[in-house]
Amino acid sequence: MDHMPESPGATEYLDALPDAILLLDSSLVIRWMNQAAVHLFGQRIDPSDMPSIDAVIPERHRNTLRTCAKDVLEDHQHDRQMEISAIRADGSELVAAIGLSHLNTSGEPRLLVSIRDISSHRLIESELRTNQVLLAEAQRLAQLGSWRWDLSRNLITWSNELYRIWGVTKSEVPIDFESYLSMIHPDDRDRVHRTITGAIERQESFEIEHRIVRPDGMVRLIYGHGDCARDSDGNVTSMIGTAQDITERKANEAQAFQLALEQAARQEAERSRERFRYLAEVSEALSASLDYQATIDSLIDLIVPRFADWCSINALEEDGTINRIAVAHRDPKKLRILESVREKGYLPHDDPTHPLTRALREGRPELYEVVSDQMLERMVRNPEHLELARQLAPVSYMLVPLVARGKAFGVVTFGTSDSGRKYTEDDLHLATEVTHRAAVGLDNAILFKETQNAARAREEFVSLVSHELKTPLTVIKGYMQVLERYLDRPEWDRERIRKTGTRLSTQVERLELLVADILDVSRIQRGRLELNVEESVELTELAREVMARFDDAIERQPDHQMRVIAEQPVTGHWDPLRLDQVFSNLLSNALKYSPHGGTIEVEISRNGAEALIEVRDEGVGIEREELSQLFQPFQRGKGATRGISGTGLGLYITRQIVEQHGGSIRAQSGSEISTTFEIRLPIDARSDESDQAASG
Repeated sequence: MDHMPESPGATEYLDALPDAILLLDSSLVIRWMNQAAVHLFGQRIDPSDMPSIDAVIPERHRNTLRTCAKDVLEDHQHDRQMEISAIRADGSELVAAIGLSHLNTSGEPRLLVSIRDISSHRLIESELRTNQVLLAEAQRLAQLGSWRWDLSRNLITWSNELYRIWGVTKSEVPIDFESYLSMIHPDDRDRVHRTITGAIERQESFEIEHRIVRPDGMVRLIYGHGDCARDSDGNVTSMIGTAQDITERKANEAQAFQLALEQAARQEAERSRERFRYLAEVSEALSASLDYQATIDSLIDLIVPRFADWCSINALEEDGTINRIAVAHRDPKKLRILESVREKGYLPHDDPTHPLTRALREGRPELYEVVSDQMLERMVRNPEHLELARQLAPVSYMLVPLVARGKAFGVVTFGTSDSGRKYTEDDLHLATEVTHRAAVGLDNAILFKETQNAARAREEFVSLVSHELKTPLTVIKGYMQVLERYLDRPEWDRERIRKTGTRLSTQVERLELLVADILDVSRIQRGRLELNVEESVELTELAREVMARFDDAIERQPDHQMRVIAEQPVTGHWDPLRLDQVFSNLLSNALKYSPHGGTIEVEISRNGAEALIEVRDEGVGIEREELSQLFQPFQRGKGATRGISGTGLGLYITRQIVEQHGGSIRAQSGSEISTTFEIRLPIDARSDESDQAASG
């Protein structure tokens, strides 16, 4: 071995080893090194300048190495092992496992030194120890430990944290399944046993919460989790899992939940108080006045901006159209958008699928939590309307009908935009309460106005009737005096007596008609008019007969032209006397309200199962706002202020007669233009009369 570098077999063997091998003489001079040593230390043996072992050992470890080397050289029977640092070729240090062995060749002692780089092993061990410390600390902080159950040996291994959680030491715990179960709370023991053994049978994981009883009697709540571990053949050989003490966490969760409940209850109580205060304010404000417009204004002020960014109030008119009577927006610029929509008439009068129309028809509130562009496209009338709707930028809205006496007479729209608020069912409930109070207030205002109008109309009626009664009575009285003078003369002027008698008869007829109208109104208010329907009543001939009676009427002027237009006879089952009354009332009105003459036409035609009657004049017309009240009792238009006489009962009675026949009547007119009354009558009024009787 003294000439090891010159022994090819030994050299090849040592060069093949992964450890660095050095051959030292008794002076600890390096005489030879293998390829691993050359690679590690980056130097070869130079026969002219052989380095000492000190060249590869840090100074702090050299004495330790030399002492061990001396012991090995002197004691030929014992090898030595040690861990010290060594120096690489780049000057960095490594942790080395060094073995020293004595060799004796040719009488010269030699030292064989093996050096293995164990730096990476030591680093892994250090990291492992660090991780174990961190894991133990993490388990302690989380109060979570790990376990493994070897099923073949019924041996359970716990981490240190589990011993702490269970309050026992390792020496006190029998590591088997039965001992583990004995520490479970008696009320939970069977459930834990079934859960774990069932997981093994099904070869699946399990989760469970249960209680344990520590040796000191303390009860703790544990969350356990386990899973099956299998061998290479797929057989379950063990279970591994974790157990965590969740006693404090559950207590904190319960406390947090209780606090959340209390906070929610306080918030709900505050919301309820706020709602009650708001509704009380609404009730007080809406009951403060019986004026319709003042009630509308109060409602708008209560809604915007407290409850909505924008709002509209829509009223259902008698003709079925929708009238937007009020709009409001918290932003004046966007208020102009709402006003523009109203001015352009973008309302769904004839669209039964529109939400506004549906809310009116069904009388139910509707909530739209989110408004999409697709919704806007479905609801608008045209591109301009769509652009206005997009500028309004609605986010959420509610439609709540105004319902009074079982009937929806309007809809309030609550909307959001700039605030971004999205309405909820609670908001819809509150909006319904607000709108209900508003409906009561508005209905009271309407009833109050109707009562005032009715009282005023009755006063006017009494005055008119008194006047209308006095006028013919005065005339009759005067003619009676004239007649007496004629009769007192020795010779009678029979022609003058006859004319006076005719004039007396005219005034008596006028009185009879007035009394008949009053009696008809009385009958209507008690129930309904009675019809005596006859077969084969021909309307054209009836209209001509009535028109002929007006040839010498007081109201008729020389410039009046009257005619009946009919392409063919129109025959049906009606009450001729009542229809005579209808024609008389309409022609009388036409004459009175066209005091400067003009053409008055009665056009009669048949349209399927209906008879169509149109009475047209070229008179002073009827203001648009008067049309809705035209057929109410005691109502007279502004024409009455022009000296036109009348009681305001004729059109009311006419409507009742037409509707009693199952028909309908409407008026079309405007200020200073002609008026047309359109009547539609079923050809056979008997069937409709029977239907009404059955429904009654």
